Amino acid sequence: MAPTNSSAAFLTALSLFIIALSINTSHAHSRWNCPVPRSPSTGIKTGPCGDDVNDFTIDSSSIVEIKPGPLRVVFEESITHTGAPFRISLSADGSDDSSCVLLDHIPHNDCCRPSFTDPSTYTPYVITVNIPNVICERCSLHLSNPMTDKIGSDGSPTGIGCTDPDGTCFSVYHSCTVPFRIVGDVENGAVSRSEYECESLESMNEGWPSVWFGDNGEEVDASVPGVYRRESSIWSDVDNTLTTVPARYIEDAGGVCGSKEEEATGTVSST
Repeated sequence: MAPTNSSAAFLTALSLFIIALSINTSHAHSRWNCPVPRSPSTGIKTGPCGDDVNDFTIDSSSIVEIKPGPLRVVFEESITHTGAPFRISLSADGSDDSSCVLLDHIPHNDCCRPSFTDPSTYTPYVITVNIPNVICERCSLHLSNPMTDKIGSDGSPTGIGCTDPDGTCFSVYHSCTVPFRIVGDVENGAVSRSEYECESLESMNEGWPSVWFGDNGEEVDASVPGVYRRESSIWSDVDNTLTTVPARYIEDAGGVCGSKEEEATGTVSST
Protein backbone atom coordinates (compact mmCIF):
# COMPACT_ATOMS: atom_id res chain seq x y z
CA MET A 1 0.00 0.00 0.00
CA ALA A 2 1.40 3.38 -0.99
CA PRO A 3 1.85 5.80 1.90
CA THR A 4 -0.68 8.61 2.26
CA ASN A 5 0.40 12.22 1.95
CA SER A 6 0.26 12.63 5.74
CA SER A 7 2.28 9.48 6.43
CA ALA A 8 4.82 10.44 3.75
CA ALA A 9 5.18 13.86 5.34
CA PHE A 10 5.65 12.24 8.75
CA LEU A 11 8.35 9.89 7.42
CA THR A 12 10.13 12.80 5.75
CA ALA A 13 10.04 14.83 8.96
CA LEU A 14 11.28 11.83 10.95
CA SER A 15 14.17 11.31 8.52
CA LEU A 16 15.15 14.95 8.75
CA PHE A 17 15.02 14.75 12.55
CA ILE A 18 17.28 11.69 12.59
CA ILE A 19 19.75 13.38 10.23
CA ALA A 20 19.76 16.53 12.36
CA LEU A 21 20.28 14.45 15.48
CA SER A 22 23.24 12.64 13.94
CA ILE A 23 24.78 15.93 12.84
CA ASN A 24 24.25 17.35 16.30
CA THR A 25 26.07 14.38 17.82
CA SER A 26 28.99 14.31 15.42
CA HIS A 27 29.69 18.03 15.33
CA ALA A 28 29.63 18.84 19.03
CA HIS A 29 31.30 20.18 21.15
CA SER A 30 34.61 22.08 21.56
CA ARG A 31 37.79 22.96 19.68
CA TRP A 32 40.72 25.33 19.56
CA ASN A 33 40.26 28.70 17.95
CA CYS A 34 43.72 30.21 18.52
CA PRO A 35 46.26 28.76 17.99
CA VAL A 36 44.62 27.24 14.93
CA PRO A 37 43.25 23.70 15.39
CA ARG A 38 44.57 20.82 13.32
CA SER A 39 40.99 19.84 12.58
CA PRO A 40 37.97 22.19 12.46
CA SER A 41 35.82 19.43 13.98
CA THR A 42 34.31 20.01 17.42
CA GLY A 43 33.31 16.36 17.68
CA ILE A 44 36.62 14.54 18.25
CA LYS A 45 36.09 11.87 20.92
CA THR A 46 39.38 9.98 20.50
CA GLY A 47 42.14 11.65 22.49
CA PRO A 48 44.22 13.56 22.21
CA CYS A 49 43.77 14.57 18.55
CA GLY A 50 41.50 12.07 16.80
CA ASP A 51 42.68 11.05 13.33
CA ASP A 52 45.30 13.81 13.37
CA VAL A 53 47.27 12.35 16.29
CA ASN A 54 51.04 12.69 15.79
CA ASP A 55 50.55 14.70 12.61
CA PHE A 56 53.09 17.48 13.03
CA THR A 57 53.40 18.24 9.33
CA ILE A 58 53.72 21.93 8.60
CA ASP A 59 55.62 24.23 6.28
CA SER A 60 58.67 25.31 8.29
CA SER A 61 58.51 28.76 6.70
CA SER A 62 55.07 29.40 8.18
CA ILE A 63 55.39 27.84 11.62
CA VAL A 64 54.46 30.14 14.48
CA GLU A 65 57.13 30.89 17.09
CA ILE A 66 56.14 31.16 20.75
CA LYS A 67 58.27 32.37 23.64
CA PRO A 68 58.15 30.83 27.11
CA GLY A 69 55.93 32.58 29.63
CA PRO A 70 52.34 33.82 29.47
CA LEU A 71 50.41 32.96 26.32
CA ARG A 72 46.82 33.98 25.69
CA VAL A 73 44.83 31.25 23.94
CA VAL A 74 41.25 30.89 22.74
CA PHE A 75 39.02 27.83 22.49
CA GLU A 76 35.33 27.59 21.76
CA GLU A 77 32.25 25.47 22.38
CA SER A 78 29.72 24.58 19.69
CA ILE A 79 27.11 22.95 21.94
CA THR A 80 26.88 23.80 25.60
CA HIS A 81 27.29 21.16 28.32
CA THR A 82 26.51 22.65 31.71
CA GLY A 83 29.43 22.34 34.08
CA ALA A 84 31.72 20.45 31.67
CA PRO A 85 35.26 21.70 32.50
CA PHE A 86 38.38 21.91 30.31
CA ARG A 87 42.06 20.97 30.55
CA ILE A 88 44.99 22.34 28.51
CA SER A 89 48.20 20.35 28.00
CA LEU A 90 51.46 20.75 26.07
CA SER A 91 52.53 17.94 23.72
CA ALA A 92 55.98 16.45 23.43
CA ASP A 93 58.27 17.56 20.58
CA GLY A 94 56.80 16.05 17.42
CA SER A 95 54.62 13.61 19.37
CA ASP A 96 51.19 13.60 20.97
CA ASP A 97 51.95 10.43 22.91
CA SER A 98 52.81 12.31 26.10
CA SER A 99 51.98 15.74 27.44
CA CYS A 100 52.34 18.10 30.38
CA VAL A 101 49.20 19.64 31.86
CA LEU A 102 49.47 23.44 31.81
CA LEU A 103 46.09 24.32 33.32
CA ASP A 104 43.44 22.02 34.78
CA HIS A 105 39.86 22.48 35.96
CA ILE A 106 39.05 25.39 33.67
CA PRO A 107 35.40 26.00 34.59
CA HIS A 108 32.53 25.96 32.12
CA ASN A 109 30.64 29.07 31.04
CA ASP A 110 26.95 28.22 31.45
CA CYS A 111 25.80 31.48 29.90
CA CYS A 112 25.14 30.59 26.30
CA ARG A 113 23.36 28.31 23.87
CA PRO A 114 25.41 28.27 20.65
CA SER A 115 24.14 26.72 17.41
CA PHE A 116 26.49 24.04 16.10
CA THR A 117 25.56 24.92 12.50
CA ASP A 118 26.67 28.54 12.98
CA PRO A 119 30.30 28.99 14.13
CA SER A 120 29.68 32.69 14.73
CA THR A 121 27.54 31.70 17.73
CA TYR A 122 30.12 29.40 19.35
CA THR A 123 30.98 30.34 22.93
CA PRO A 124 34.59 31.62 23.10
CA TYR A 125 36.85 31.08 26.09
CA VAL A 126 39.86 33.39 26.41
CA ILE A 127 42.52 32.48 28.95
CA THR A 128 46.26 32.87 29.53
CA VAL A 129 48.44 29.83 30.21
CA ASN A 130 52.12 29.60 31.09
CA ILE A 131 54.44 28.06 28.49
CA PRO A 132 57.47 26.43 30.15
CA ASN A 133 61.01 27.45 29.27
CA VAL A 134 61.74 24.72 26.75
CA ILE A 135 63.16 24.38 23.27
CA CYS A 136 60.67 22.63 21.01
CA GLU A 137 60.65 22.49 17.20
CA ARG A 138 57.20 20.92 16.90
CA CYS A 139 54.91 21.35 19.89
CA SER A 140 51.13 21.52 20.15
CA LEU A 141 48.46 22.34 22.69
CA HIS A 142 45.89 19.70 23.63
CA LEU A 143 42.36 20.57 24.78
CA SER A 144 40.26 18.07 26.72
CA ASN A 145 36.62 18.59 27.70
CA PRO A 146 35.04 15.90 29.96
CA MET A 147 31.25 15.79 29.69
CA THR A 148 30.44 15.85 33.39
CA ASP A 149 26.84 16.74 32.61
CA LYS A 150 26.45 13.10 31.56
CA ILE A 151 27.58 11.40 34.78
CA GLY A 152 24.50 12.04 36.90
CA SER A 153 24.91 12.26 40.66
CA ASP A 154 28.63 11.45 40.35
CA GLY A 155 29.08 14.96 38.99
CA SER A 156 27.36 16.70 41.89
CA PRO A 157 29.34 18.62 44.53
CA THR A 158 29.15 15.55 46.81
CA GLY A 159 29.69 13.02 44.00
CA ILE A 160 32.84 11.02 43.26
CA GLY A 161 33.32 12.72 39.89
CA CYS A 162 34.96 11.00 36.94
CA THR A 163 38.61 10.73 35.90
CA ASP A 164 40.46 11.64 32.70
CA PRO A 165 42.58 10.80 30.78
CA ASP A 166 42.12 7.04 30.47
CA GLY A 167 39.63 6.98 33.30
CA THR A 168 35.95 6.89 34.08
CA CYS A 169 34.85 9.98 32.14
CA PHE A 170 33.17 8.03 29.34
CA SER A 171 32.50 11.05 27.11
CA VAL A 172 35.37 13.48 26.48
CA TYR A 173 35.92 15.83 23.55
CA HIS A 174 39.36 16.76 22.26
CA SER A 175 41.16 19.24 20.03
CA CYS A 176 44.83 19.85 19.17
CA THR A 177 46.50 22.89 17.66
CA VAL A 178 48.71 22.92 14.61
CA PRO A 179 52.41 22.66 15.48
CA PHE A 180 54.32 25.69 16.72
CA ARG A 181 57.92 26.30 17.75
CA ILE A 182 58.84 27.23 21.32
CA VAL A 183 61.95 29.40 21.40
CA GLY A 184 63.35 28.71 24.85
CA ASP A 185 65.41 31.27 26.74
CA VAL A 186 68.78 29.50 26.93
CA GLU A 187 70.33 32.17 29.15
CA ASN A 188 67.64 31.44 31.74
CA GLY A 189 68.03 27.67 31.69
CA ALA A 190 65.91 26.47 28.79
CA VAL A 191 66.04 22.72 28.19
CA SER A 192 64.86 20.63 25.27
CA ARG A 193 61.26 19.49 25.49
CA SER A 194 62.44 15.89 25.73
CA GLU A 195 64.47 16.73 28.86
CA TYR A 196 61.76 18.81 30.48
CA GLU A 197 60.07 17.35 33.55
CA CYS A 198 56.48 18.47 33.94
CA GLU A 199 56.05 20.96 36.77
CA SER A 200 53.38 20.53 39.40
CA LEU A 201 50.22 22.50 38.74
CA GLU A 202 50.58 24.16 42.14
CA SER A 203 53.94 25.64 41.18
CA MET A 204 52.85 26.66 37.68
CA ASN A 205 49.44 28.06 38.50
CA GLU A 206 49.76 30.32 41.50
CA GLY A 207 46.41 31.58 42.69
CA TRP A 208 44.32 29.30 40.47
CA PRO A 209 41.10 28.52 42.38
CA SER A 210 40.51 25.04 43.77
CA VAL A 211 36.75 25.54 44.16
CA TRP A 212 34.15 26.39 41.50
CA PHE A 213 30.35 26.50 41.34
CA GLY A 214 28.56 23.16 41.02
CA ASP A 215 24.91 22.13 40.93
CA ASN A 216 22.53 24.79 42.28
CA GLY A 217 25.46 27.16 42.77
CA GLU A 218 26.98 25.01 45.50
CA GLU A 219 30.75 24.95 45.92
CA VAL A 220 32.45 22.01 44.20
CA ASP A 221 35.98 20.77 44.86
CA ALA A 222 38.28 21.20 41.86
CA SER A 223 41.58 20.63 43.65
CA VAL A 224 42.47 17.14 42.40
CA PRO A 225 44.08 17.02 38.93
CA GLY A 226 42.18 14.79 36.53
CA VAL A 227 39.09 14.33 38.73
CA TYR A 228 36.09 16.22 37.37
CA ARG A 229 32.58 17.14 38.45
CA ARG A 230 30.25 19.80 37.13
CA GLU A 231 32.37 22.94 37.46
CA SER A 232 31.27 26.40 36.34
CA SER A 233 32.15 30.04 36.90
CA ILE A 234 31.52 33.50 35.50
CA TRP A 235 33.11 34.58 32.22
CA SER A 236 33.04 38.15 30.93
CA ASP A 237 30.52 38.87 28.19
CA VAL A 238 32.77 41.71 27.03
CA ASP A 239 36.12 40.01 26.32
CA ASN A 240 35.29 36.36 27.20
CA THR A 241 37.88 36.12 29.98
CA LEU A 242 37.31 34.41 33.32
CA THR A 243 36.26 36.98 35.92
CA THR A 244 37.04 34.92 39.04
CA VAL A 245 40.81 34.41 38.70
CA PRO A 246 43.96 36.51 39.27
CA ALA A 247 44.99 38.98 36.57
CA ARG A 248 47.77 36.73 35.23
CA TYR A 249 45.13 34.42 33.72
CA ILE A 250 43.41 37.16 31.75
CA GLU A 251 46.35 39.24 30.52
CA ASP A 252 46.81 39.76 26.80
CA ALA A 253 50.19 38.06 26.39
CA GLY A 254 52.31 36.14 23.95
CA GLY A 255 51.49 38.09 20.81
CA VAL A 256 49.98 35.09 19.00
CA CYS A 257 46.22 35.31 19.39
CA GLY A 258 45.76 39.03 18.93
CA SER A 259 43.90 41.62 20.93
CA LYS A 260 40.90 40.97 23.12
CA GLU A 261 38.59 42.52 20.55
CA GLU A 262 39.91 40.28 17.75
CA GLU A 263 39.63 37.18 19.93
CA ALA A 264 36.13 37.95 21.08
CA THR A 265 34.81 37.90 17.53
CA GLY A 266 37.26 35.56 15.79
CA THR A 267 36.29 32.14 14.46
CA VAL A 268 38.02 29.44 12.46
CA SER A 269 36.78 28.17 9.15
CA SER A 270 34.56 25.12 9.29
CA THR A 271 35.68 23.97 5.85
